[in-house]
Amino acid sequence: MDEKSQHIKIFINGKEIQSSGGETILDVATSNGIRIPSLCKSQGLEHYTSCMLCVVKDDESGKIIPSCSAYPEEGMMIETDTDEIRELRRTALELLLSEHLGDCEAPCRRACPAFLDIPLMISLINENRFNDAAEVVFRNIPLPSVLGRICPAPCEKACRRGKFDSQISICLLKRFVGDYVIENEALIPFGSAETRTTGQVQPFKAAVIGAGPAGLSAAFHLAISGVRCSIFEKKPIPGGQLLSILDDRLDKKILGKEIDKILQSGIELRTGADLKIDDLLANFAVVIVCAGEHKSGEILFPELEMSEHGIKADFAGRTSKQGVFAAGGCVRPIRMAAQAIGQGRKVAEFAIKFLEGEEIVHGQIFNSSYGTLSEDEINTLASLSSKSARTNPEDQNSGFDESEALEESSRCFQCQCLKKDACKLRDYSSEYDARQKRLHEGVVHQRLVREISEKLNLVYESGKCIKCGICVRISRKNQEKLGMAFNGKGIDTVLKVPFSESIEKGLENSADECARNCPTGAISKRTSEIYF
Repeated sequence: MDEKSQHIKIFINGKEIQSSGGETILDVATSNGIRIPSLCKSQGLEHYTSCMLCVVKDDESGKIIPSCSAYPEEGMMIETDTDEIRELRRTALELLLSEHLGDCEAPCRRACPAFLDIPLMISLINENRFNDAAEVVFRNIPLPSVLGRICPAPCEKACRRGKFDSQISICLLKRFVGDYVIENEALIPFGSAETRTTGQVQPFKAAVIGAGPAGLSAAFHLAISGVRCSIFEKKPIPGGQLLSILDDRLDKKILGKEIDKILQSGIELRTGADLKIDDLLANFAVVIVCAGEHKSGEILFPELEMSEHGIKADFAGRTSKQGVFAAGGCVRPIRMAAQAIGQGRKVAEFAIKFLEGEEIVHGQIFNSSYGTLSEDEINTLASLSSKSARTNPEDQNSGFDESEALEESSRCFQCQCLKKDACKLRDYSSEYDARQKRLHEGVVHQRLVREISEKLNLVYESGKCIKCGICVRISRKNQEKLGMAFNGKGIDTVLKVPFSESIEKGLENSADECARNCPTGAISKRTSEIYF
């Protein structure tokens, strides 16, 4: 290495990047052919390693450069996070999204007030994995037997299967999972307070006021996250407004058993309590108020500021008093128990962030949507599911038995993306607040195509492909006979197996690796194993 090269330097966001061996990082990069993304990745700056967001700026030359193909040069002053660069990345994302075709979340989940992962629940039922289905349900809804009997089922109204024949019986499937948990006395969702595995035990104590659906949900999600939780209920028994539902709709024994399951997660219940917020704050790190329906003009707690609807709270449920959160009917009118349960979970999540000192920000997770599908596209979805008509329980009072639940679950279209929780396009679109339809005008969209390989347990959806070429490189590395290849020119370019062969023949040796590395779920594993 000559004398001049020993003094070459590269800066990222104003910081000189050094190697661990005394040489400058540029010397190491140059001698080993390392591009800028690898330098950035070595510093924990992941954004510039992605072909979707590879734009950075060299302040020395004033040039915007693609870091994925640029080598470091002497005197570079690389900027990676300015308003200008963020806007360029947002535009790049919106160009990708303009022709991206796919649902991140299925319509049924988007319509669920508690945001239950309905497709995953149904998939696990169909795989005869009832314990795993119960875990998925209880992540969001700790009262599935109750809701399976009383919910007006907005999820079913959104179900795409209804465009083909009739909607999936989602509420009956949810009820089946809840009843399964009750009937298996040894099964406690997530384990007891001593054995739970979903969260480490935290040195915090939380108080929840109210044992209705919102309060029970908040307390449950605090408890399974490791927070020691006590519920304070003014009435002699828990249940809140659920206790007023007629017995022909909701058997109170079912309600009692489901509440018992919730309390088994290590929650202390104190009934007949007359409370003051300040007294609770003296003994608990956080207080969540879920005191039920607010009556006009009623002052629930003089320590808290009120609005015309109830206790005044922001998007995170934070009230006018530090350390006090509120959710459910005491904040605003609630139409469905599922809404109260969903709000209870969300306020618990925000309260945990508060306890752990994390910043609470108001952000939305990006969601792509197919939108309105044509008859041919509905038939494409239907071709991958059972053709059976909607299943009706033999005993209407008992709900589904196992065989009926298995039959009904086989009808689901599985509209959601199988990699929705590991999709870089979705993550970056959320971070950069990208808008899917801003650049839609003039774009010729691909339509819904799904190809399934039973042998490889693989799903290929070409409409989700962003032409990153990762699968091309993987199949070439693995010396596939056919592999994946680019076909066409310009905006008409698509990725496909040569000679119009099937995905099964193209990725004989590369299916798993391509599914793991596909950034958008265009290639994904078919089963729910990826979630467990």
